[in-house]
Amino acid sequence: MKPDPKIRAVPRPVRIGYLLEDGPDAHRWLDAIFANCFGRDGGRQSLIVPVAGGAISKRYQDWLRILDPDIVIALTFDNEALVPGLVELLADTILLERKRKRDEPEKNPRVGFNDAGLTALSWIPFMKARSSAFQVAPEFILDRYPAWEDDGFIKDNFGTLYGSLNPFPMHDQISIRGLMLTPKDAPENRWYFRPVNAEEATDGYEIIERMAQRGSIATLAQLSNLCSQPHCPDHPWKEGFCLVIGDSFIDRVSCWNAGLLFDDAHGQTYKTLRVPAAIHSDEGRTAKIGNFLRRWNWIGQHNGPARVVVRSEFTERGRRSGVHCAPAACGDVERRFQRHRVNRRLLSVRCDAHLQRLPNRKSWPCDDRGGDT
Repeated sequence: MKPDPKIRAVPRPVRIGYLLEDGPDAHRWLDAIFANCFGRDGGRQSLIVPVAGGAISKRYQDWLRILDPDIVIALTFDNEALVPGLVELLADTILLERKRKRDEPEKNPRVGFNDAGLTALSWIPFMKARSSAFQVAPEFILDRYPAWEDDGFIKDNFGTLYGSLNPFPMHDQISIRGLMLTPKDAPENRWYFRPVNAEEATDGYEIIERMAQRGSIATLAQLSNLCSQPHCPDHPWKEGFCLVIGDSFIDRVSCWNAGLLFDDAHGQTYKTLRVPAAIHSDEGRTAKIGNFLRRWNWIGQHNGPARVVVRSEFTERGRRSGVHCAPAACGDVERRFQRHRVNRRLLSVRCDAHLQRLPNRKSWPCDDRGGDT
């Protein structure tokens, strides 16, 4: 007699892929995508596929096949042209779209949708109950006052409650203090209507300095990258911490997607950072980033120093115009990190200035890991 069949189901976050075409409003769309992803459980493992000329490259098609997303959101200037290829590439995937026009840049992009599953904040009780030597119980969560302006360092790498989740402020509702980024000239009565249980800071780079000193600061980037079952190809960028310098569309997309190559945030919380191009001339801020990497980076540390690879886009047009100074920026950051090291064995820094849209291998092995339930 045959035994009764058994069915096992494992809950997992919703997997999402975004098809984004560069254009006048592409950075606003990236801001909206990052904020939405940071607010969702597993959102940091969402793939952003760069679309050029109405087509998806073979390498990103392979990645989409491995990811096997539940939902694909098309954000191009001709979404309909992508549908036949997507139907053939992905089975049982929901296709959504947001219409874009080249001559009408979108001022307030929206990428949210219903039935996105749990929020990233659902991990806070777990982190409080299961703290360890690598991850202490969170004392603060990163947030920002609505009027605080970012140079891209915080919104690309860490995320804040405001912009990703509502209402504002919500620290009392989740029983955790806020670490609030606040403008230097903020009015004194800004919390008149609703007192906030928070500490305030004015500089986003001060946050990373505090993170280097203690690990009790939770961010949405961390919470959205726990037990997220990454589905990705093997890639050499996993051999070192990925530090991207630059502000271009390629810089931002490459750094985001590089984060999908690593495992989740249970061990080392952050494996990538994107910093604005102007950072290479600011010794104080590069020193803070260097201190953070020395304290919290262990990638590549096998009988030797941990590895950091500095990358940036560099184009001939940018070199002529002086807009992109990636090789010089990479060299400056490398020298500054070397100069600030207390022990030369703590950090191995090298440059890889030629940054292409990730992935940069001609062929990748594909597997069937994306089909689990």
